[in-house]
Amino acid sequence: MQELSSENANNIHFICCKTLIANDALVIENGELEIAYLKFALGLKRSLKSVEMIKQLELDKIICYDGGLVQKNVPFNLEKSILIQLMRQSESFLSKRNIINK
Repeated sequence: MQELSSENANNIHFICCKTLIANDALVIENGELEIAYLKFALGLKRSLKSVEMIKQLELDKIICYDGGLVQKNVPFNLEKSILIQLMRQSESFLSKRNIINK
């Protein structure tokens, strides 16, 4: 067992079974793995840093502390959660400046 700490979350990595218990870094929302910063106000930069650190692990399963389990395509789902969050931030930035209309 290894504890992974970042500025915003303590995650527990069970190396023997390739499992991570994600404290506040990740959540399951509507059946999808998502970065938790919106829900827990951790800040996008720190949340992304935490998820980037998690991406470096060899994982078969992520258990989210607040509920939810990912056990298929873990690396893909981590990358997807980052890209979706960055896309949301870009859309928000552009719409606030009236560059795009929703």
